[in-house]
Amino acid sequence: MVDELVLDFHTYLGQDAHGDHSQTVDELIATMDACHINQAVVAPFLDFPGPDPQVHRALYESWHRFPERLIPFARLDPRYGRQALEELVFTVDNLGFKGLLFDPASTRSLPYHPKVLSLMQAAAEREIPVLIPTGNAYVGLPEQVAVLAARMPSLKIVLGHMGTAAHALRAIHLASRYDNLYLETSLQQSPFRLPLCFQVVDERRVLFGSAAPYSHPCAELVKIQVAEISPREKAMILGINARALLGL
Repeated sequence: MVDELVLDFHTYLGQDAHGDHSQTVDELIATMDACHINQAVVAPFLDFPGPDPQVHRALYESWHRFPERLIPFARLDPRYGRQALEELVFTVDNLGFKGLLFDPASTRSLPYHPKVLSLMQAAAEREIPVLIPTGNAYVGLPEQVAVLAARMPSLKIVLGHMGTAAHALRAIHLASRYDNLYLETSLQQSPFRLPLCFQVVDERRVLFGSAAPYSHPCAELVKIQVAEISPREKAMILGINARALLGL
């Protein structure tokens, strides 16, 4: 499908809280192979702590089955305070995880709540990026994440779904204002926003993502391929930018 090195910055393993979506590591790898995706950032479907206290152990085992293909991110619920902080330290410092996924919707947490800020400070100190799915109508709006970006300029924040189609233009505007905000492309309905994005946002801060299995990576790749941007910009979105952000 594509010749460039492709890194999908947004995928999940396990089963979601409602039982509507699930994905095993073998299914993910098979999909990556079918779509010619080299590597994928992967996080659990469920927050820690939660109904399954082994989500990070399961992710660690999957990573070690496919160490060249997967890039593990912890997924944490900041409402649990010290327990969440200790898990971040353990997964990053001991297990070697490469980033953090924080979901405002599943944790019912505003991105600038004091408990969230404590967790983000620990991430900033470890120089790991934080992926934040955005677009929920009440929490996780791009403007709310921008408050976090303003308060913590050293923290690298990835706006998952680029705010979704409903909020994409506002997400692009905010990313043009804050150098530590990155835009991830999954679940965008139109490829026509990418040319607009590159008019105002640094080309190094746009990342390809699929949110698999919520969407199919092959379908998400098509949106990049047909966008009216240069081959160099496509290559940067598909892998160069993500590898630079992750220090790979």
